[in-house]
Amino acid sequence: MVGSAAVREKVFDAVGSILGSRTSRGGGYAEVSSPTMLARGARPTNHSGMSYEGNDRRRHRLIVTRNTEYHLKDDVCVAVRDRNTKKWQVGHLAVSLRVQGGVRFFDNGAVVPSLEAPGPGDAMFFTYKSGAGSDRQLVTSRIEAVARTPKKDVLTYATLGAATRQAAQKPS
Repeated sequence: MVGSAAVREKVFDAVGSILGSRTSRGGGYAEVSSPTMLARGARPTNHSGMSYEGNDRRRHRLIVTRNTEYHLKDDVCVAVRDRNTKKWQVGHLAVSLRVQGGVRFFDNGAVVPSLEAPGPGDAMFFTYKSGAGSDRQLVTSRIEAVARTPKKDVLTYATLGAATRQAAQKPS
């Protein structure tokens, strides 16, 4: 998700040693057997009741913020929808950008970028090049929920791409 594999491994090794190879994110305690699992967005599983304890292999995720739904496929934003109007925002800056990481908010007001996949309470950030060629960041509001994308929305993505191409071809 962020940086090179070697940097990720060093950071996750350090975090793993601090936490004693355990984490409580996601509501329950789960073994963190590999830094690569976390780097690929695996979430610790809640061990109560029936649960799958392997990597989450789903490619599509729905990230819900206060006003917006971000639809991701393999950590790349494929669609954005306004929660109030339920309309797709084909011209949104985040479309086709890769999620670079999360931003953690702490009670004391500190805001810290995170190498872990963002979860509820965090914000997500994307990086892109501006028209002048400088690096810019797009930071969302706090994430309210991370959910599985409904199948009907996944099937809509193809039509959104066609709408974007048609809008780009219209003369000004």
